[in-house]
Amino acid sequence: MKRLYTILSLFLCTLSVYAQNNVFVLVDVSKSVKKTDLVSAKQALSEVFIGTPPSNSTIVGGSLQDLQQFKIATNDKIAVLKFGDQATTLNISPSPVTIVSTPTDIYQALNNFPTTPTDNNTYYTLAKAKIA
Repeated sequence: MKRLYTILSLFLCTLSVYAQNNVFVLVDVSKSVKKTDLVSAKQALSEVFIGTPPSNSTIVGGSLQDLQQFKIATNDKIAVLKFGDQATTLNISPSPVTIVSTPTDIYQALNNFPTTPTDNNTYYTLAKAKIA
């Protein structure tokens, strides 16, 4: 039993390390978010993924050193998905893009980042479940 537990824990730890190469960005397109906030978030996200400090953002609950861990490298994958109303959230279809050439591929992946609020509600828990 002890051996089975050890093997299982090693397997789960290996999966968690592998999973960190995939980045899923959920963008709330409900009208509770302002268009200017979405534009700023897109800019900050692209800066963090490239490895530069965000120029026009406030860091809450961490530090600049923490953000260095989120730098995207070659062979990592990014998926940008919008959520909001139930219909929008149910249409989530995660298909991550493999990064071959940074920062060009990062900018291209973030082109799908919506910057216009369209929905009236937010189904955040459902969005997380769809990604999982």
